[in-house]
Amino acid sequence: MTQDNHRVAVIDDDPSFREALVGLIRSFGFEADGFDSPQAFLANPDAAEAQCLILDVNMPKMTGLQLQRCLTALGRHRPIIIMSARLDDRIRAEALNDGALVVLEKPCEEGALLKYLKLGLRIFD
Repeated sequence: MTQDNHRVAVIDDDPSFREALVGLIRSFGFEADGFDSPQAFLANPDAAEAQCLILDVNMPKMTGLQLQRCLTALGRHRPIIIMSARLDDRIRAEALNDGALVVLEKPCEEGALLKYLKLGLRIFD
């Protein structure tokens, strides 16, 4: 499967999870870039090319939910998949109310991730 020109950004401070997720996304046929913090993502000029974002909730200095709000305030609207190993109803509701496409618990099923990536990237089989 080739998904030309579909770029996904993964923002997660856990290097092993981030690298594994970037590898998985690439195995789906998408381009993927990993960032170790929201600040690294925001500072990278190429990050604006990402068409879909995967954000970890729990990161130091700026959470994934704060990054989601920051991007909205900057007018950088992109489909966002929120992921966390520690989810609760408050986090889920906050993420969805702020416009997240979906909230997934780590680790998630590969099929579920692919489904929501295709939805976010507007790929309809």
